[in-house]
Amino acid sequence: MGRAAHDLIGNADRVHDIEREQRDVRRLEKIAAGIEDEIRRRRFIAAATRRDFLAETGQHVVARLHPRLHGDVEIELAEAGAVASETILEGEAGLFAAFSRQPAPAGIRLFAGRQPEIMTVYNKPAPACNFAQTSAQAALLVARQLGNSEDIETVSIRVPEAAARYPGCDSRGPFRNALQAKMSIPFSVAAVLARGALEEDNYAQIDDPETLRLVDRTDLRSEPGFTAAFPANQGAEIVIGLRNGATVRQRLDNVIAATPEEIRVRFRQAAGGLIGDGCAKRLEQLVDDCASLADSRVIAGLCRLYSTGDAIGMTGSAERKWGGQ
Repeated sequence: MGRAAHDLIGNADRVHDIEREQRDVRRLEKIAAGIEDEIRRRRFIAAATRRDFLAETGQHVVARLHPRLHGDVEIELAEAGAVASETILEGEAGLFAAFSRQPAPAGIRLFAGRQPEIMTVYNKPAPACNFAQTSAQAALLVARQLGNSEDIETVSIRVPEAAARYPGCDSRGPFRNALQAKMSIPFSVAAVLARGALEEDNYAQIDDPETLRLVDRTDLRSEPGFTAAFPANQGAEIVIGLRNGATVRQRLDNVIAATPEEIRVRFRQAAGGLIGDGCAKRLEQLVDDCASLADSRVIAGLCRLYSTGDAIGMTGSAERKWGGQ
């Protein structure tokens, strides 16, 4: 009897809470609808989702208002050109698969490895997906051996199964933006073969005719040996068939991480083209000495885009303003 009474009272309280929260939501929506200025209205909605604002209305209001706010933001991002994987929800590696109901694995051990996982992070040699790195490096070896791509008839790429099946990595187009090209192993390999280089400019022209010709002639498959060695090693093999019937083959058993000097050279090229070589050099020095800076905002100040002359003039003023050493 006591248990039944407890459940009855609890259900009544829950009904009361839901009704109260529904009234609160309607009240907040009415206030928001009355704000004519779009920016102010969005700021109100954002503020209304804060727990301190809703301390008297219950946390479920937050859960009900957040999807509305996030939905508006997502629509605006899409209108601005933001893109995402087409299989991000229902795909094999999508959201639904990640949160599907299934038995929990047995014997979970935290920090079971010999070293922290973050120690496996490496500097990418190619400005592309992790799974495209080794293939692109092998393709560069082929490109240097051939000199040009005109005589290439077929391109065979062998990678671990994880790389071949990762969403977007097996794409052969059409490519509507650079991000899709950077995710694609066939495009990354084809661009290296066509341009003879492994650099950001490989993805500047995703409609390059020679690159797309090679993409169409690409065959990407998983290779059992690479799959067995993964994830300790991330190997790849490129086999090129030439029009004269000859074959060129390059194999790497693991990705070769970019060296610190390669990272610095890449930074100087990218930063120098935007803020000038002088500012890029000073910015590199500030990053090296960041632990001794009185205020790290001096780094952000030098990252602002000005004309080359203005950027050089801003170096001293930014450091004076934020206490650079």
